[in-house]
Amino acid sequence: MPAVAQLQRRRDGRGRAPLGLVLAVLAVVLAGLAGWALTLGQADISTVQVWASAWHHLCAGVLGPGEGWCPANPLTEIQNAIVWSGRAPRVVAAAAVGAGLALCGGVMQALTRNPLADPYLLGVSSGASVGAVLVLVVGLSAALPVAAFLGAVGAWCSRWRSPPAAAAGSLPSGPCWPAWPWPRPAPPSSAS
Repeated sequence: MPAVAQLQRRRDGRGRAPLGLVLAVLAVVLAGLAGWALTLGQADISTVQVWASAWHHLCAGVLGPGEGWCPANPLTEIQNAIVWSGRAPRVVAAAAVGAGLALCGGVMQALTRNPLADPYLLGVSSGASVGAVLVLVVGLSAALPVAAFLGAVGAWCSRWRSPPAAAAGSLPSGPCWPAWPWPRPAPPSSAS
């Protein structure tokens, strides 16, 4: 019975951590992992040095570079360039890409009302692959991301254009092909 009681508490919403607390913990974990990711590489730079350098740059940016309140930067000129010009943009880009993929996954799951939904469900991944392969066959590899995106959008629109079972006497409609500008077909006559 304890397992049933736990499930009931989860279903009722009682016994859960507040959303603000969960988001704060996840933000701290993300900041810690980002600080750790800035130390990975050939140059020997510790996490403490990265955080001290971040504090130096933040303090110098707010108070001004000549203020005596700001600590000195623990990184050398080369280490500073490695961390803030080489590694930091990659870490920020990785976090942004991860957030974008999570958002797209959430939208896909909400749209299909399926918690197990993935890009293969509606053919979006296959359409992106077709667009990418077509561009590579033609030899325009510079247009690869755009072609993959257009292939995914084309697959999405073709999915909404031809649903598997359309009602008799109606045209399919969806986000890419609205039904209102097209004339409706005449209903079938039932003369027997």
